[in-house]
Amino acid sequence: LKADEWDELRLTLAMSLKDAGYSVEAAELLKLLREKAFSESRRKQATWILEVQSVDVTEQDTSSLELRSLWEGTEKLLTSWDCNAVSTSAGLRSARAKSNSNGANSGGVAIVLALFLPIIIFFVFLLNKSGSS
Repeated sequence: LKADEWDELRLTLAMSLKDAGYSVEAAELLKLLREKAFSESRRKQATWILEVQSVDVTEQDTSSLELRSLWEGTEKLLTSWDCNAVSTSAGLRSARAKSNSNGANSGGVAIVLALFLPIIIFFVFLLNKSGSS
């Protein structure tokens, strides 16, 4: 392998070490690459990865908390719809079988869902935001 490819492998190894819980070893390897990598671009990558890995993510900022609450609210809404969707789905299948349609109706249902689902999620967000204020 070329020197640059070895450096790429070492960068990948450092990220894998960090994910496996070997933070100290990952940082040492990245510091070594930052100083002695074959190319300037690999040295910059090592510096960037080292900076990213050293960021403390134990405290969440406000936007992360808001996104999490929005996601949880949407998840609850979709879970409640899931129970209704099973019976609705069975009803739609039997209706389709009776009408012996060629599948055009299912495409229409998919389009309607694709158009209205983002609107519903937006309203859930607004309700959560007004409820938390």
